[in-house]
Amino acid sequence: MNQAHLHMVVNHFPIIGIIIGMIVLGVGIATKSTLSKRIGGLILIGSSLFAFPSFETGERAEEIVENIPGVSENLIEKHEELAEQFMGFIWAIILIGILAIVSEWKMKRFTNWLYISLFVVSVLATYYAKQVGTSGGEIRHTEIRKGNDSNTNASQENKKSEDENED
Repeated sequence: MNQAHLHMVVNHFPIIGIIIGMIVLGVGIATKSTLSKRIGGLILIGSSLFAFPSFETGERAEEIVENIPGVSENLIEKHEELAEQFMGFIWAIILIGILAIVSEWKMKRFTNWLYISLFVVSVLATYYAKQVGTSGGEIRHTEIRKGNDSNTNASQENKKSEDENED
């Protein structure tokens, strides 16, 4: 397994994990469930830790894919820049998540505000995770690139084929 393959394997964990953690945390906040908030925070922290190997393998994967015909250096750079921005949210999730869990353990009154802050940051991180994931997919999957009208062309070809079959 090379670094590009490893990158494709690990990069899904922080994206999916943050979504799951955000949902669990949101339910915990809405229902005032201490256990759900704690579990949501731990899921967010744990899944955020996967962003580090994903980021590192991405650097090495770039060296492999940049020489493949049809791969755009601009798309790689866009993906890399979004990933760097996403890492800021990863650090915020880890920091606020640890603070929330420690403050809960110490029975501090501001714990709920930390969990609410963690939820807000996780919503923003989810948006950036989607951007990073999509930009990464666009590097090798031309069918999802903006401005690609292959779906429109395929629909037109199917309709044309159906019309010919009716004659």
